[in-house]
Amino acid sequence: MVFIILILTPLFTHFYLSNIERNSNHITHNAHSHIDLPEDLNAMKEPDLRVSVEELMRIKGSVLSELRDMEHKRQKLLFEIQTCTKNIEELKQELTHQQTNLNRLKISVEQAQVAQREALQQNTPDLALPKRLTANEFPPILPSLSPPLTKFCRMFSCFDHSRCSLTSGFPVYLYDPDQFPVMNDGWDVDGFLKTTLKQTLGYNPHLTNDPKEACIFVVLVGEALKDVDDVSENVGNHLNLPALDSNALKRLPYWGGDGRNHVLLNLARRDLTATSGDIFSLVDTGKAILVQSTFSLKTFRSDFDLIVSPVLGPPGGDVWQECPQMLPARRKYLLTFQGEIKINKGTPTNPSHVDDLDKEHVELDKFIVEHLKELAKTSTADR
Repeated sequence: MVFIILILTPLFTHFYLSNIERNSNHITHNAHSHIDLPEDLNAMKEPDLRVSVEELMRIKGSVLSELRDMEHKRQKLLFEIQTCTKNIEELKQELTHQQTNLNRLKISVEQAQVAQREALQQNTPDLALPKRLTANEFPPILPSLSPPLTKFCRMFSCFDHSRCSLTSGFPVYLYDPDQFPVMNDGWDVDGFLKTTLKQTLGYNPHLTNDPKEACIFVVLVGEALKDVDDVSENVGNHLNLPALDSNALKRLPYWGGDGRNHVLLNLARRDLTATSGDIFSLVDTGKAILVQSTFSLKTFRSDFDLIVSPVLGPPGGDVWQECPQMLPARRKYLLTFQGEIKINKGTPTNPSHVDDLDKEHVELDKFIVEHLKELAKTSTADR
């Protein structure tokens, strides 16, 4: 309504003023009829008439100026009205868009609530890692196994799997070599091996200080050296006295009578000959697992004992420079081997037969050495 009034008022004003200008004679006559004017306009003096005309012209200019101002204001109001109308339309479109998004979000929330209710109705159980199950008592004492039968030990017959459940985490207990010595008088384990083993297992998450929950019990028995200040030339196999004390093994607090779940470590460091594994030859180790760098064929129990590499390299620091390249293409030798054949001459045989065996093994050694040297100098068939 206000918009219509603002448009029509200037129009009517302009219309009436135009009629007044066209009928100025009548307006003048009528105007003069309301004031005290002379009855005969011709009788008016010229100066008075001029003043009257100028006054009328001034009024006309003032009215026209006001009309122009009103027209300018009308145009300005029309522009503002159009701008407001445009903004209203844009806001209506934005409202429609936001309303659509709101409806979509409501539908998504309803679907999520329905899915949540369905999940709760299904009563899905919580999934989590199984609880850690470990042994809670020391190994019971059982009768020892006779030495002739220990060579038939296997994992299914000489190992107690009940102490090593799948969720136990495989806890390992280490006998402190200084607190539980198992060497004969005059012998001791290489100090470097004792320190290195303690430090290495100290970083291992499987190490435990509770023997009740242990799965295996580790005993470090070698490399055994003579207990003197200079041990570089006094390797155990050069002495007549056995290095390992069988009775000391049986006195271990968790030996359990037969040594099951025990691991005896004999790590070679100075003596890399085939005879370095003879430390167990005259010792009753029961059901313990033997881990060492060398074995003789008659004492090695397949699928039970373990062969490990000797402990070589510097005692500490960065040893990567001493190691071969990881990529086979960068290696000078793809595979390296160290070994020897030791002939057992203790069995009474024909002397000529012994000589034949010596010659046969010498020829075999020569063949192996020559063949390896040839491989080192030439390329293989796969290149």
